[in-house]
Amino acid sequence: MGPLSYTDPAVSPDSAPNMILDIMSIMILDKVNQELVDYVERNIIPLYDHFDKAHRRDHVQMVIRQSMELAGQMEVDADMVYAIAAYHDVGLCEGRERHHIVSGQMLLADDELRKWFTNSQLQTMAEAVEDHRASSDHAPRSLYGRIVAEADRFIDPVTIIRRTVQYGLEHYPELDKEAHFERTLQHLHEKYGRNGYLHLWFDNSSNAERLEQLRQMMGDEKLLREIFEKQYVMRNVDRIGQMEQRLDRVVAVILEMKNALADFDAIQEDVRALDDYLGSDDWKSDLAAEEGGLLPSDLKCGVLSEDGIWNALEEYREMKDQIKNENESD
Repeated sequence: MGPLSYTDPAVSPDSAPNMILDIMSIMILDKVNQELVDYVERNIIPLYDHFDKAHRRDHVQMVIRQSMELAGQMEVDADMVYAIAAYHDVGLCEGRERHHIVSGQMLLADDELRKWFTNSQLQTMAEAVEDHRASSDHAPRSLYGRIVAEADRFIDPVTIIRRTVQYGLEHYPELDKEAHFERTLQHLHEKYGRNGYLHLWFDNSSNAERLEQLRQMMGDEKLLREIFEKQYVMRNVDRIGQMEQRLDRVVAVILEMKNALADFDAIQEDVRALDDYLGSDDWKSDLAAEEGGLLPSDLKCGVLSEDGIWNALEEYREMKDQIKNENESD
């Protein structure tokens, strides 16, 4: 393995906005029941949009891709592999601590899946989902569990560090920058160190080589801090972006209000004319002509309805009073 260097990728393996599949995984996914895929894409994948940044839609799409690639090398049911990967983290809706258990329960509770799977298959799938967690105290109970566990452990050094920093910022906002760096180091060594709790289940997977690269990076504090700094500053980028969106909305509404106030002032003459017209001799003459059938049938005659003009004038006066009161309160 050559010397380590850091290049911030334009698109990291689990940060692409859409599911990116290589030729093998496309071929395997073609074997998955299309009705199942449609159901999952409509009802399950969107659940990930509400989780923390490290477990959003891009993450589940990465796990699906990795699972399907592994499935292409084994004699397994492609439908089961696909569904297990899709459901593996849905339990995050009830928190991280028991998410693997809740995910399995949600899979079993989804009656729609019974269209495509037997009770026995669903039980195996639920166990696989439960067993995927890296910190589990037991090995996966089936080949399906090992597949999703391995796929969920996609080892991309920069992505792993990015997700570790993101999780810390989201869940430990009280920490200062140096404390976040120390938390990142601690988590990396606890999970990915040589005595860490992460287990790889397939010797022929590409994870082993990338894990060794990550461990070398973990031993190079200068390089690790460089990567950390680039990810940490994204907090500023995100916050500035959010504030820019708020500013854009405020400016747009202010402009709309200015235009609306200008239009409001411009209708003063119209309001006075309507107020004078309602109940006048002219209005009574026009009403008599309308009631006598003397007017063209296609002529709009809303002004001859007392409620029409009256209601509009009342709303105008209420808005004028509201604007006056708000100006006085300022």
